[in-house]
Amino acid sequence: MLALAGDIDVAAAAAQVEAALREAGLGDRLSEGPGAPKKFAAPTGPREREIFQDREQAHIALGWPGIAVGDEREPTLDVLSAVLGGQTGRLFTALREVQGLVYEVSMSSVEGVDAGHVAIHASTSQDKLPKAMAAIAAEVERAVREPPSAAEVERAKAWLVGQFELGQQRRSRMASLLALSEVYGLPRARAFAYPQRVAAVTAEGVWALARTLFRPQRAARCVVRARRRKG
Repeated sequence: MLALAGDIDVAAAAAQVEAALREAGLGDRLSEGPGAPKKFAAPTGPREREIFQDREQAHIALGWPGIAVGDEREPTLDVLSAVLGGQTGRLFTALREVQGLVYEVSMSSVEGVDAGHVAIHASTSQDKLPKAMAAIAAEVERAVREPPSAAEVERAKAWLVGQFELGQQRRSRMASLLALSEVYGLPRARAFAYPQRVAAVTAEGVWALARTLFRPQRAARCVVRARRRKG
């Protein structure tokens, strides 16, 4: 999928693209399309793995199945990620500013064709690893136990809209949104209505999504720690 954004001559641009495709011998491949995605198999229980390496820092990665591309809860998930992650989020405040347990901590999410993922990552020292894992678990449990405050939600929404508007200053970003909407069969105007969709997110919606996603039986955890010494 190719999308162009800006002050361009559409007919001339299309002719150039068609000529380039013919020269590269790719014209016939355009109609093939991607194959059907493999059906996602939801985990039936929690999964854990430990990796031992010769390194000073320890790393923690927690993950849960997320939501699919086009899910109307995408802005809600963005708000949840901003409330927990980010420089003013709960994880950073609790683990770094208050307790001094981590070098960095973040939360991210990626939507997928069948199922995306939600992840929390943190790096810490080897001696603080147990406390850091316990502190992350406490913040996840808190997100499930109680809704975020109105101030947290509004701060997250303002940040997300600000980041979106900054991105719109780049034509490459606008073209990317158009191309992705076309690939996934979404309305073209949907991506540009992001600020309005974020504005409609509520604390109750964020809480409901947290309870849906952060289920212990669907969690995966990987920890990278120092190699065990012999003797």
